[in-house]
Amino acid sequence: MADISNPAKNDPMFKLWTDRCLDEFFEQGDKERNMGVPISPNCDRNIVKRPDSQIGFIKFVVKPAYEVLGDILPAVKESILPIIDNNLQYWEEQKQTEQNGNNALEIRSTASMMHFTRPYPKTSYYAKGVPRKENEEEEEEAGAPEQPVDLAASGKDFGPDQGLLIV
Repeated sequence: MADISNPAKNDPMFKLWTDRCLDEFFEQGDKERNMGVPISPNCDRNIVKRPDSQIGFIKFVVKPAYEVLGDILPAVKESILPIIDNNLQYWEEQKQTEQNGNNALEIRSTASMMHFTRPYPKTSYYAKGVPRKENEEEEEEAGAPEQPVDLAASGKDFGPDQGLLIV
């Protein structure tokens, strides 16, 4: 579920992670274009629209998976599925806004508007003391947690500059 959990996060996290994932997909598509090979689905920045990509992902992958999990764990049905439904509604509204030609649509990447204390890794944040990838230096940051933090279970509001491991 970790690989498909981004649409199950509250605002603004689901938007930030959407941008990060699409940025990674688009980088792959750019490399494929430069190599002259067919561009993988959802990796062509000239074709893919954020709302459409998320609506399909939520409707056909995320929501069905969480519905099955909700049958096993009722708390998922009560607390996570409403978040997914709200996020799906957000993307459907964004699609409608694009179709109506409203110039007020947020065009800039949410992730690019955030200020990070260091460049974010492609897949996770690291907490102080957690093993890093090869060739990655450990940074001592005041206030960074010693261990990975489960944001959903903690009930706290953490920002991306607090050295968190998000998996």
